Amino acid sequence: MTNKKADRCLKLIGVMNDARRRQVHAHYDAHKYGTGSLSGNRRYATYERQVERYEKAAAELTALIQEKEI
Repeated sequence: MTNKKADRCLKLIGVMNDARRRQVHAHYDAHKYGTGSLSGNRRYATYERQVERYEKAAAELTALIQEKEI
């Protein structure tokens, strides 16, 4: 694995950890404020964005790991 590829993998792992942490907080806040309120809906939208961010980073990391070097 090249240094550039390894650096990218580490960056993606950091993004995944951050997204997971933000997911937990947004999910808790959404339930605390309730999904019927504007604040709760905004926090639930934040949760959904973080889920998408995590999945995108995980897919890119998987693709990088499975890439074969010649």
